[in-house]
Amino acid sequence: MMHRRAIAILGAILITSGLIQGVRKEGAWNKAELLFIKRIQVMKTSGSINQVIVTSRGQLLVRDFNVEKLDAQVIELYSGEGRLIRKIGGYGKGPGKYHRLIDMQFSSDELVWVPDITRRINLFKISNGFLKSILLAEPVFPNGMQLDENNCFFYIGGRLAMPGQQPKLLHRYDLSGRYVTSFVTADQEIERKRIQGLDFTLLGKGPNGKLLIAQAPVHKIHIFNPADSHDVLIHLKSKKIKPVLELTEKQTAKDIDRLFRDSYLIDSIHSVAGYIIVSIRTPVAGKFLVEVLREDGVEILSDCETPGRLVGLDQGDDLIFYAKEKNGHFLIKSRLTRKMGTQ
Repeated sequence: MMHRRAIAILGAILITSGLIQGVRKEGAWNKAELLFIKRIQVMKTSGSINQVIVTSRGQLLVRDFNVEKLDAQVIELYSGEGRLIRKIGGYGKGPGKYHRLIDMQFSSDELVWVPDITRRINLFKISNGFLKSILLAEPVFPNGMQLDENNCFFYIGGRLAMPGQQPKLLHRYDLSGRYVTSFVTADQEIERKRIQGLDFTLLGKGPNGKLLIAQAPVHKIHIFNPADSHDVLIHLKSKKIKPVLELTEKQTAKDIDRLFRDSYLIDSIHSVAGYIIVSIRTPVAGKFLVEVLREDGVEILSDCETPGRLVGLDQGDDLIFYAKEKNGHFLIKSRLTRKMGTQ
C-alpha cells in the first residue's frame, strides 16, 4: 500500500510540475517524457547526496559534500536496496583523505578516484580502502574529473592561466598524474567582468566518447572530442538563467555570494542516448530543473521541474534523482523517453 502511495504521489509531482511532457521547437522529435521507474530509500543518518555511481554489481557509491560542514563530508557504499556497506576515506588533507569532496569517478578495475582541491587524487579500492595518492604536477585546483581509460588519460576541470594565452578549462593527465596539455578557452565575459569567484568548471561524459564542459555561471556547454581536440559550443535555452552579459563589472565578494545564492546555476551535466541532460539548481532550496538538448543544441525539454537533484545515471542510463524528505533520503530512478511527433 505504501509503495502504491509513493508511486501515486510521485506521479502527481511529475504531472503538476510539467515534467511529463516538454515540446521541442523544431525537428521530427518534438516530445520527451520522464517516466518513473523506481524509488529507493537510502539508509543515511545525516547529510545529503551530491553524486551517485552505480557499480557493475548494482551497488551505490554515494558522495556527500557540504562546503559549510567539511568534516561531515563522506563517500559511502550502499547495497542496491539502500543498506550501508562501508564508508570510504575520510575528511583531511593527507593521503587517503579528502578536504573538499567535489567529485568522484569509478574505474573498470573497481577503483574509486577522488580529486581534491588540494591537487591530490586519492585512489581507493572499493573492497578494502585506500590504495595510493597522486599529486598533480601542474597547479590546477580540480573542479571535476573524467576518466578516459581506453587512452590511459584522465581529465581535470578548472581554470588555469596559460603563459601568453587565455586561461584554459580542461586539462589532460596520464594515469600517473603527469600533466600533458590543456584545452578549451575560458569564457571571456567571466575574465572581463572578474567573476572568477562564482566560476566553477563542471565536467560530464558526453555522447560517443566526447566530454561535456560547462563553466558556470556562463550557461554554455562545450562538447569536446578528445580524438581530434575539436570543440563545439552550444547554448542553453533556459528562460530562467540570467545571462552573464547582465552582470556588472568587478563584482564584490558580497555580490558573488548573492549571485551564487540567488541565481539559477548548472549543477551537473550528463549524456543519455545521444542527448545532453543539464541539471539546473534554482534559488529555492531543494528545487531543480532539467534541460535536455540534442548534440547540435536543439532543445528537447527546457525549464522542467524534477522530483529532486539529478545525481547520476544507472548502468542502463536511467536518471537518478535525490530527494531529502522528513522520513529519510530517497533516490528516484526515472527514464527519459522520446516520442515521435510533428510540429
